[in-house]
Amino acid sequence: MLLGGGDRATLERGDNVARYNEIARFSKLATYTPAGYLYGVGNTFEHNYVHDAPHMAVQIMGNDMKANHNHFYDLVKNAGDQGVVYTGRDYTFLGNEVAYNHFEKIGGSNDAFYMDDGASGMRFHHNVVQGAHSGVFFQSGHSNTANDNVFVDVDRTGHDKMYHQKGEKSLPVSNAWVVHSRFNTFLDVRPGEKYSATPQTVATWHDHYTNGEHTYSDGTPIVYPEIADWYVPRVTATEVACTAADYATDATNGCSRATVWNSADSLYAPARIEIDHSVVIGGGDYAAGSATFSAPAETYGLARWSDKVGTNVVRPASLADAGLDEETLTFSTTGAVADAFGQAWVEEWNRLVTTP
Repeated sequence: MLLGGGDRATLERGDNVARYNEIARFSKLATYTPAGYLYGVGNTFEHNYVHDAPHMAVQIMGNDMKANHNHFYDLVKNAGDQGVVYTGRDYTFLGNEVAYNHFEKIGGSNDAFYMDDGASGMRFHHNVVQGAHSGVFFQSGHSNTANDNVFVDVDRTGHDKMYHQKGEKSLPVSNAWVVHSRFNTFLDVRPGEKYSATPQTVATWHDHYTNGEHTYSDGTPIVYPEIADWYVPRVTATEVACTAADYATDATNGCSRATVWNSADSLYAPARIEIDHSVVIGGGDYAAGSATFSAPAETYGLARWSDKVGTNVVRPASLADAGLDEETLTFSTTGAVADAFGQAWVEEWNRLVTTP
């Protein structure tokens, strides 16, 4: 199903919906042919049963999308470096929500939610991931969160990759032309360049993602005020993106370690990432990536820019100990999860996952 609608320049919603479908045995002849392809702004894929396919189930290419209340079963069976839900290579895919889903039996070394090169502004919450190698993958994006999820027999709740890991002088970054041009199209005015936002487009986006009028399904405002400060590291004099030839640790031309790699507002620094309040039953922890630069020595990881990476984890011995009903995906008010996170957390979980 192609749910393509809305206008990304104005962020006008398409409001196309795919609901209460069973979709099976797709992607047999080609990869990147998902059950649900969400393109544009404000389209929804919900309450679907998607199963038995070799590749991804949902691909998100736009803003303010929802992939909620689905049952994903026995997917990504014949692929690697992939997720059941996939998005990537765009810092401007903001406001997307993946919530209240049951991800069950994910093939190979794949993830429930795969956020590829620079994907930013994703919210993954109140999901159950069961029988998988990994829950989420953060790759060099900004402001992505994976909070309030349950991982059952999952080798690791998530993992990450940073541009820093390729080395201090690894400029331009991977797929730089793609991620720069897509960023420029909506969030940076670049006179004379092929891809450039207008001042009106930038103002529209800043207002949309700061005014608090737009919300996720649980009523949480979709706000990203930090986008006003994001930048592509550039040579000050020419405004050309920094390359290895321009770079020095202590450079004064705009291409220093401080401006390229350290600042939370540089597009190359994976800032404001969260994976918090996780229930882990019979699986492993978050596998954090790291990188080290020398002269002077400096170490990088997501925790440099966030205090909620692999935090607030409860480890019940079993589903019964957790108080989790595998049929309804609701928690009892007694058990290890209620004891650790409190009655209010359990009541909120049960209300949200059972919303029709």
